[in-house]
Amino acid sequence: MDTYHYFRSESRAALHGFTDEASGSKLPAEDGPWRLVRTVDPGLGWAGPIDLSAVEAGVRVNGFFLFESDAPPHFDDTPHRAKDFM
Repeated sequence: MDTYHYFRSESRAALHGFTDEASGSKLPAEDGPWRLVRTVDPGLGWAGPIDLSAVEAGVRVNGFFLFESDAPPHFDDTPHRAKDFM
């Protein structure tokens, strides 16, 4: 399982992003500047409003995954994926 770096946009408070590199250079510059919040190992915990499979797909295809939410994600629960709810 990959390690992801979780960022928040400083220009759009509700915009969050994940990428697979710590500098944030893969995130869209027009939505920045981006602030690194933490590095996340999904194997150690993942919860909140984002499906881990969506993050993995977004990073694989685009180099990043963005989502909007007033609440930040939590990283202290068992990882969940869409198939877990079917």
